[in-house]
Amino acid sequence: MGTVENTEAINNRQQVNFGDLEVENKNGYCDLHPDSKLVDGGPPWLLFQDGSDRAACNPFQIWRCSRSDCIRCYERSMFGYFNMDHARGSSVQPNALPQQRCYRHHQLSFDPFMFIGKIGTNRQFRCPVRGCENLGPEVAEHVADIDQAGEEPSVRPKRFSNETEKKAFELAVFHEFIKAAKLLVDWAENAKPNHPDIRCSLNGQEYWFELGRITNETLAQKIKGPWPDDPRPFSFSQEEPLVRIINKKSASNYDTNGHPVDLVLHFDQQRPDQTMLGRCIQKHAAAFHQLRHGGPFSRIWIYDAWSKSVLWSCSS
Repeated sequence: MGTVENTEAINNRQQVNFGDLEVENKNGYCDLHPDSKLVDGGPPWLLFQDGSDRAACNPFQIWRCSRSDCIRCYERSMFGYFNMDHARGSSVQPNALPQQRCYRHHQLSFDPFMFIGKIGTNRQFRCPVRGCENLGPEVAEHVADIDQAGEEPSVRPKRFSNETEKKAFELAVFHEFIKAAKLLVDWAENAKPNHPDIRCSLNGQEYWFELGRITNETLAQKIKGPWPDDPRPFSFSQEEPLVRIINKKSASNYDTNGHPVDLVLHFDQQRPDQTMLGRCIQKHAAAFHQLRHGGPFSRIWIYDAWSKSVLWSCSS
């Protein structure tokens, strides 16, 4: 049988209004782009229709993803993370799935939705009430803020006219990856054919890394020369190139002189949709399992050159 609050407790909850809540979510991040901070989305009033000819105007502090092409917002009392267009008069599009809440604050008139905060270099759900240490699930590891990482990869993606350009690009991507993954690499070099792409010294031991570019082949064929300085958002399949590169690497054999090798799959042509990526990984869990346990790789990493962050990793 559930606990019934007495009248005094209910009145106390109602007396603590929205404006009295001290909040931390001014340091929050977008749930789709954990490298992008939330910014004040004001004004803090939303108009709600109740199905009749009446409407209620209520105070809500809205925070928006700082990316101009993203419509994700956060509000702590009623909606959590949700979609809302930038145009004036746009309506809230609530999430269909349940979201994380904190249930520790019985003095409040609502149970606040958790937001994604910065814990070290990681991103993790946390309570928006100042001083509350309640944490939820971890969202991403080793994420650099977009204002620190820059708006585009410093290693410019391109089509390669020769093997020398390809090797230089691979080595540059590898150096960015090890910074994001916080790997202690003493030196690194391009490897010869029949070996993985990169040979290096990791923690004083010889180690190898094979790189795999997650890119849509049709898209790549349409792009000639260097990637534009300011590529605009567009739609492309992430699932097909991810599955294709997994199948390709699963069928590969490498000479590593008996030393371990990791696989680094990386995005560099367009920012990945992390929600869709998570779904793809779950959908093709069997293929990843085969790659981990039936292939030569000790660990598998997915790296995003745009946010300079490791999006996913696993070990065999």
